[in-house]
Amino acid sequence: MASFRRQIRDENGFLEGAIAIRYNGGLGVLGTSTEGVLGGDFPTGLAPGRSSVVSVGLMAGTPKRSIPHMCANSKALCDRARTGRKDRPPTPRGMNAAAPAALLAVWACGAFAAEPRGVRVPAAGPDQLGGYASSHIIVRCASRGGERVQTATGQLQGMGARLGVRHCRPAYGHGFKDPILAAELGLDRTFVIEVPPGTDAVTLAAAFAGREGIESVELDGIGGVVGVFPNDPDFEIQWGMENTGLRVPPSAPLPGVVDCDIDAREAWAIHDGTQRPVVVAVIDSGIDPHPELADRLVPGINTNDPDNPDLTTTERPPGAAPDDPRCPHGMHVAGIIAAAGNNGAGVAGMNWGALLMPVRVVHGGCSGTELQTANGIIWAVDHGAEITNVSLQFYVGTNVLQNAVRYAHARGVLVVAAVGNQRGRTVAFPARVQEAIAVSAIRNTYQRWPPSNYGPETDLCAPGEYVWSTWTTDDEFTYAYLSGTSMATPHVAGLAALLKSFRPNLTNIQIRSILESTAVDVGALGWDEYFGHGLINAGRALRAAAQFVKIIGSQPPDGTVDARQPSELDGSGMAGWQAIEVVLDGDLAGLAPEDFTVSKEGGSAEIPVVKAVAPVASDMVVLSLDRPLEPVSRTTITHMESGTSIVLGYLPGDVDGDGTSNTTDALVLVDTLAGDGSPLPDWSSDIDRSRMVNPQDLARLLDLANGAQTYPAYRDVSLP
Repeated sequence: MASFRRQIRDENGFLEGAIAIRYNGGLGVLGTSTEGVLGGDFPTGLAPGRSSVVSVGLMAGTPKRSIPHMCANSKALCDRARTGRKDRPPTPRGMNAAAPAALLAVWACGAFAAEPRGVRVPAAGPDQLGGYASSHIIVRCASRGGERVQTATGQLQGMGARLGVRHCRPAYGHGFKDPILAAELGLDRTFVIEVPPGTDAVTLAAAFAGREGIESVELDGIGGVVGVFPNDPDFEIQWGMENTGLRVPPSAPLPGVVDCDIDAREAWAIHDGTQRPVVVAVIDSGIDPHPELADRLVPGINTNDPDNPDLTTTERPPGAAPDDPRCPHGMHVAGIIAAAGNNGAGVAGMNWGALLMPVRVVHGGCSGTELQTANGIIWAVDHGAEITNVSLQFYVGTNVLQNAVRYAHARGVLVVAAVGNQRGRTVAFPARVQEAIAVSAIRNTYQRWPPSNYGPETDLCAPGEYVWSTWTTDDEFTYAYLSGTSMATPHVAGLAALLKSFRPNLTNIQIRSILESTAVDVGALGWDEYFGHGLINAGRALRAAAQFVKIIGSQPPDGTVDARQPSELDGSGMAGWQAIEVVLDGDLAGLAPEDFTVSKEGGSAEIPVVKAVAPVASDMVVLSLDRPLEPVSRTTITHMESGTSIVLGYLPGDVDGDGTSNTTDALVLVDTLAGDGSPLPDWSSDIDRSRMVNPQDLARLLDLANGAQTYPAYRDVSLP
């Protein structure tokens, strides 16, 4: 079995279709033009109309007027084309005869495939929610070791010119503060191929897919804000924070279940967020200066409208018609996260002191693309966001978007995202990305909010039905009820920001662990696809964070043992080498020797072990080791649960390792600087802690040896 496809062009040379033939035997060629140029170029033994032709089909959009010209030599063959037999090749989605030449130019490269390999095609079709953009595709070049990205860009532009596309540009338009991480994720070799709107992007993607130097090709999925359901307002029934059993809304047939909430008041009794502001990026439709939020807005960006990058409110862009739609969705989300609390007006957000970074990635119609969202996430991470809230849903899941989430995660930023609405057992992107926290929605009765998506990627749930929060209209700042996983997500992001404010040293991984381990189990016992680990509980989470122990310092100081450690090797003052004061943050009750590990570089093979932990203050314990630290070793003591540690280094100034600093050390250092001696560890010979060994260290060492400078004493023992 073999196949053949030939283009069809009009009298002006524009490509308007093609005919595809499957046959047994050698290659046959059909002349194809609207002027009736039909070649008799069939191979020997394969004549037009012979039974060896198995099937024939027209590419969608091929005009019927072209058929007589193509069929001049083969009636039987073309009868099949006219009747549309079911053995025709499948039709690419979205192809139409009105498409401009650039739409079909890929045929010139012989790259047409009825079912494009390696290109995911959303069922919703082009230029609609749940579908994909027809104006561009996303291409990632294969990694070529040290090859410069500019070379890859040039190759793509050359290919694009041959395919009739308009422009090739980097996918991430704002650069990266962490170029090494960007390179590891392939962000710096991902490009956008722009074509006229209405292009058959599926076929264009197929033209690029599989070509040498191309690693992946993707359609840019179109999604937007998770559907919301406005209703009637009343602050006293802000049930997600404190559920007293009231009906929500008042017309609801059943009352809520008392205490089906996130115990916000219990958390605020410990910490309300005003003590240390945390920057939360709201990746959404913008934030207006509502009185509850205005004094805590920080600079953001608009990636949805390149012409107005500073338009980060929900206002219409300059020149828009007064009746153009407006999307205050981001306003509602922002209020749940950070509306001012205890101010006698409106609502109380989860974190009363959070700084809000508006990142507008959807326009007035509440829709945008995955690429715009990815750019927004990366921009936010690179400009100081500590937590990101993404109350959006997409269903293509481009690498562009997924890698943006991974970029944030690797930079220590927590991404909290909505599982999406009304798709059943399908968690939306970016929530589906492993590094994100995927949030589903719950009612005030411990039941799942019915439209909430669910699935194996669900991590947590939060209040999502009839949530009262900040809102805006063309005339005023106000409040409104909305429902959706969009509303559940900012409860989690706000609590994450509260934890970060309370314990600034918590990592994104540790915050996630606290949220999941303190959640109230809902539904089936343990984790399940509907509620994940359960309903977040702010009171439990803050109490857990209060007990979270981590090393924040030591005496002697971390990394700078210097001569603050006793230097005698005759046994006097050995306690300073064997008893280490460690400063910790958190509840120290119950700390035991097995909570700490010891490792070292240099010295003997014997590694000290923590044999006792004795509290000496509210924030300090003394770790007693089973043997003294060796002057010639660099020892690390780690608190295993938190992963925090202290490093106790070699005695600077004691260059020759005899336990004292004297003129002999100076001679050894002179030989080292002259290149005549063996290399020395920098923690022994970098006297001035400049991170390099140089003549300045010799001068400092001589001052120490002559008594012109002294190290502070430690435990009443100082350097001789």
